[in-house]
Amino acid sequence: MVRIWNGSGSGVVRVAVARMAGGGYGIRVWGSCSPTPCDWGLRPLHVYGGTAHARFGAWGTATFTSSFSVTRVVIEYGMTGLGVRTFTHFTDNSGRSDYTLYVVLL
Repeated sequence: MVRIWNGSGSGVVRVAVARMAGGGYGIRVWGSCSPTPCDWGLRPLHVYGGTAHARFGAWGTATFTSSFSVTRVVIEYGMTGLGVRTFTHFTDNSGRSDYTLYVVLL
């Protein structure tokens, strides 16, 4: 089963989370490119529960690497949607500052 959350604006505009065939979860993220969202690809999602004995997790992390940056994505599943925090580190020597963004997708 795949669960998809959508939003608009800058940063992340769509996230899909799915159970993988071999076990565990995967995450696909789309960024706010123009004219259509850019697909960052599918990565393993590391899921975290509230305790060491939790059977289900509400948080997850994944790392996406492009030709110019590494972005760590942290998600939190909540009653009002999916909170998505990104931490982007530029690796291309462009002089751009690393940054973080937060969005809530529905």
